[in-house]
Amino acid sequence: MTAKSHLTTTLVVGFIPLFIFKNDLIHLVDYVAVYLIGLTTGTLFPDIDESRSSIGRKVPLISGFINKTVGHRNLTHNIFLYIPFMIYAYYMGTQTYKLEYILILGFCFGAILHILEDCLTNSGVSNAMKPLLSNFVILGKKYRFKTNERFENYVFYPIVSLILIVEIDLFVHFILFN
Repeated sequence: MTAKSHLTTTLVVGFIPLFIFKNDLIHLVDYVAVYLIGLTTGTLFPDIDESRSSIGRKVPLISGFINKTVGHRNLTHNIFLYIPFMIYAYYMGTQTYKLEYILILGFCFGAILHILEDCLTNSGVSNAMKPLLSNFVILGKKYRFKTNERFENYVFYPIVSLILIVEIDLFVHFILFN
């Protein structure tokens, strides 16, 4: 998936917890902002192992090192790397309400969503669920798509973008009128 598809898809799914906890979040705009920063950073992070990715181009030395050391869609594309940090951040966040835990929670959720989104592509993610599964995909082969091809650019991305616009509108209306 391209960075724009990862960002929009992750934000669509990432807004769902905000709707679930919206009554608690009305006056906590800083928490929402920090969560969204973590979410958007987290959804780009797993591609740091690819030098041609949007984040890989920002830090080429780190990206090149990771790619040469472990390869693309390997270490940074394993869900089990992020789950312990997410659980810890959730637990600590509910106990202390510190913003750094909200940031880590958003980051880990974004990274996990990135990995699941990559599982919608033809190649899937071979290390997403290692050691449990060897190659993890979400849809059957005929329903998956190639990265940066027509389906992703002209069907998937526009539909997800429209859903995101509606979610943002609903969220803003809730905050302003409740």
